[in-house]
Amino acid sequence: MKKFGGATLKSPRKFKVGKPEVVTNIINTTLPAGQAAPAPPLGPMLGQRGIPIGTFCSDYNMKTSHYRPGIPLNVAINIKVDRSFSLDIQVPSDEWLIQSACGITEPIRPPTDNQPGVPHPYSGVTSLKHIFHMAAVKQRHDRFKFHTLQELCQILAHKCVEMRVKILPSVDEDTIRHYLHTREEWEKEEERIYLEKLEASR
Repeated sequence: MKKFGGATLKSPRKFKVGKPEVVTNIINTTLPAGQAAPAPPLGPMLGQRGIPIGTFCSDYNMKTSHYRPGIPLNVAINIKVDRSFSLDIQVPSDEWLIQSACGITEPIRPPTDNQPGVPHPYSGVTSLKHIFHMAAVKQRHDRFKFHTLQELCQILAHKCVEMRVKILPSVDEDTIRHYLHTREEWEKEEERIYLEKLEASR
C-alpha cells in the first residue's frame, strides 16, 4: 500500500486472464430446424470428431425450436480442443425466405429466344408486408441486429430483383395463382420447344 499525503492507494489487484477457447475445427453444414437426427451424414460427421451426437441434436433442436420445423438453416459447428462445441446458427437464407413467401421452390429459368413476343414471366409475386416480415425475422439474429428494418427490406428487395420476383403493395390468392400460372405455361412451352429441337437434331 502506497501513501500519498494523508491518503493511501492500494496496489492494483492482479486478475488472472483465462486462456482463450481454442477451436480446432469448424464444420459448415445445413440442417433442418428442430429436426437434427443421428442419421448420416450428421452422425458419422460428428462421431469421428468425438462429439456426442445425442447431446448435439438436443442442443440444436432446442435452439431452433422457434423456427418452423424443417426450415433449412446454415450452421457453423465450432469444435473445441476439449471436444465440446458451440453453434453459430444463421437465419434462413434470403432466397429461401422469398421462395417460401412466393410458394415456389426455385427461381424461373433465364429467358430464351424460343418464344418471340412472349414476355419473360416473373418467378412469383410477394407483397411489401411479406418483405417487412422477412426483414423482421433477419433482424432478430445477432448478425443483423445493427441493421435497420429499412436496410434489411432494401437487401431483400434487391434479392427479389435478382430472382425475378415481383413485389406488389398487397397480394391475394388470385394474384398469386395468376403469376404462377403464367410462369407454368411459359415453362411448359419452353420444355416443348426444347424437346422438339432435340428430336429434330437426331
